[in-house]
Amino acid sequence: MAMEVLGALEPSTRVRQLAEKIADMVAVDATIPIKRYFRSGKEMIKMANVYYDEEDWERSFCLYNKYITLFVEKLPKNHPGYKGSQIEDIKESKKTVKAAFPRAEETKIKVKERYQVEYDRWLAQEQKRKEEESRLAEEARQREEQERLQGEREAAMGEEERRQLREERERQSLAGQQRILEEQKAALLREQQQEQERREEERRMEEQAWAAQTVIPPIRPGAPPPPYDGPASPTTPIPPAVDRSLKVDRSAKPAHLVGSGAAQQTNKYGFRTVMVPDDTTVRFMHLAEPYTSRNVEFCGILAGKLAQHAFTITHIVIPKQEGTSDSCTALNEEDMFDVMDKNDLITLGWIHTHPSQTAFLSSVDLHTHCPYQIMLPEALAIVCAPKHKEIGFFSLTPDHGLKLVSKCTQRGFHEHPKHPPLFEDSEHCSLINDLNIQMVDLR
Repeated sequence: MAMEVLGALEPSTRVRQLAEKIADMVAVDATIPIKRYFRSGKEMIKMANVYYDEEDWERSFCLYNKYITLFVEKLPKNHPGYKGSQIEDIKESKKTVKAAFPRAEETKIKVKERYQVEYDRWLAQEQKRKEEESRLAEEARQREEQERLQGEREAAMGEEERRQLREERERQSLAGQQRILEEQKAALLREQQQEQERREEERRMEEQAWAAQTVIPPIRPGAPPPPYDGPASPTTPIPPAVDRSLKVDRSAKPAHLVGSGAAQQTNKYGFRTVMVPDDTTVRFMHLAEPYTSRNVEFCGILAGKLAQHAFTITHIVIPKQEGTSDSCTALNEEDMFDVMDKNDLITLGWIHTHPSQTAFLSSVDLHTHCPYQIMLPEALAIVCAPKHKEIGFFSLTPDHGLKLVSKCTQRGFHEHPKHPPLFEDSEHCSLINDLNIQMVDLR
């Protein structure tokens, strides 16, 4: 449907296709602990409720249906750990499903109403287009008839009369050409408007596709990523080794962030803005100083809220952790989850230090960040490199890095193809100075 205007679809068909797409793209990986699915479900419902409150019916419809599909159809049938789950988790999920059903039906009606408006607009445009085609065809027929009659008259005229007639026809032809050019210009503007609407609709559909991806809950910074479906690597995994030789020249604050206090409305991927308090990295590095002085990495989880189509990082949760000069591993995940639930927070990425190297994402960092970005396309990986006075705000490239890393089965430090780039500066984040970051230290 890439080249088809989605507004041309009958609303019921369009809603059904959206629901089918969500169901088809929700898959279950039996190797991922069932506890993580329950955790991801909670954050899914949080975002669905926010969109519902903001009357963003399409996004909320997608998330409610995704939750229902996952916890009613997929997990009970396809995950071997479901039956052995804690009774409290199953009870809570069933209670949530019961509440999600009427919300899904309500938002379905709202989405269909919006699609009906777009469909009616398309029908009106089509009617106008057909009327325009009929008018042009009739004008062409009339011109042909006039030319035929004029040809007959010319045959009976003298030379002077024929010359005057030719001049008159040339004037009429110029006027007709001018009118045709104006009509073509108007038609082109209409086509451009329709193309813009189509692109906007495709962008929304891409966001819906993201929302319908396999649920992969946040994982511990530094821990190996959960297995993914995909072709196994033909090469033997390279043993873990310190590999931070890549040098990236970055200023302490990326130029695209400085002075950007307001949420940006657009970026090349159509991501929602992630607003970051400008004291985030300073306070985090101050807390990390005892580790940095020993050349040990330090990590935290970025958490916050969703409102008005933008995320705001409000907390850094510092877990109990173990670290080395090139890795850090969070401990006691349940403690972090408790903090997130009590404060009604959404996981928005992670932050860690490179005590002696520059700010970039190593192969282990790429694998650590991948599940965050699968769950939430806007998730950030912030890297603080105090020795080099660098700070990086990074994301995997959606069209290449995310796909490649999600299918990579190697562990530890290993080589990835460097071109095209696997990660890049996060252009969808913005520093703000009217909010202070809150630190929750669980050590």
